[in-house]
Amino acid sequence: MPQDSSNVTNVEIHGLTYAVRSSLEPAVVNKYAAHVEKKMIDVETDEKAPTDSLKVAVLAALNITDEYFISKATDQSVMPQVLKQVENLEKLIDEALASHA
Repeated sequence: MPQDSSNVTNVEIHGLTYAVRSSLEPAVVNKYAAHVEKKMIDVETDEKAPTDSLKVAVLAALNITDEYFISKATDQSVMPQVLKQVENLEKLIDEALASHA
């Protein structure tokens, strides 16, 4: 259950500590921070990576945003198929119930 927004979780990202005020559980905030850290490390492992931490953070943010929009588009393209399958299942259930009535 979410806590009130005065909950502060200290996280470390790229050698700096941030006090994050959030209604999320500390474990969730730490999970998100770890994901950001991983994305920043991924950017740095590229041989043409910038050395400026701000640039690394911006590129990591762009990569995370790209993943988000790809995931969102995939979810939206799958939804009509899921709804059709739900409709088919409803019909099958209705038919099964009618035949046993």
